[in-house]
Amino acid sequence: MEEKNRRLDETALRRLLEQEQTGPEALVLRLAWLEGLTREEIAALTWDQISFLDNRLELPGRMVPLDQEMRAFLWKLQEAREARGEPGDPHVLLSARERKPMRLESISRIARLALDRGGLKGVRLLDLRYDWIIRCLDRMDWPEAARVSGVEVATLQLRFSASAPARKAPKSPAAQVDEFKLWKLLQAERDTAAGLAMWMGWQLGLQAQEMIALTWEQVDFQEGVLHLPDRSVTITSALRRILEEEHRRRDPEEDPHVLLTEQSRKPLDLPRLSRLTRAALIRGGLERATLRDLKR
Repeated sequence: MEEKNRRLDETALRRLLEQEQTGPEALVLRLAWLEGLTREEIAALTWDQISFLDNRLELPGRMVPLDQEMRAFLWKLQEAREARGEPGDPHVLLSARERKPMRLESISRIARLALDRGGLKGVRLLDLRYDWIIRCLDRMDWPEAARVSGVEVATLQLRFSASAPARKAPKSPAAQVDEFKLWKLLQAERDTAAGLAMWMGWQLGLQAQEMIALTWEQVDFQEGVLHLPDRSVTITSALRRILEEEHRRRDPEEDPHVLLTEQSRKPLDLPRLSRLTRAALIRGGLERATLRDLKR
């Protein structure tokens, strides 16, 4: 266990990344070491999961801050593909020859060969993710590291305590929201009015009164902005996709408010919104949180 979680030679890895500037292996190594992606996440990563605006990767189970070196690499890669006029495959990682999504076995193989070339024999692709987690623990507490890594706090402590001896599990105040649990809850509730309200509270900081008053006329999908009476709010890419999905499901004859009751399809009022979000938070294991606590 300890051998697997040893810190890697950063100088050797930096030298390897300087050598590997193009090709699938250059992308694989960076996504694993700079962003902590698993092999499966690397294979499944699509361009719409990359938010250059918000500087993060929006993965199904977690959101990962986008390292500036990684951001520049992805931006350059996207521009190069557009310049070549390649078909619009949504996957970020494509095979060099066939220009198709890569199989998991191929990802492991090209990573191993590249690491061997860089003098890092015996280092696995998974070790790059482990090293990223250790570096996260240098600057984050356990809950935050759990949120960005997608690993529960208890599992992190069991596996990485020896690698981060100064880290102790903090006692969270009652009002503090576990963002890892919240992210999982938002994924489960994304098609409900409560889920949409929690998304708007967490990512945009909207007040409950602003949520229930919001209409589709105020949602500018083209510009990615909500036009509120006193200000305009930029919509995050994740919330924008959810709003677009909800808008497509709506009957044109329905009430224009964004938040509607499930059965009667009428605008939500404050008491009902409070009850719905409270029930959802309890289901998600956030018993002490309220909609007001979700503001970032």
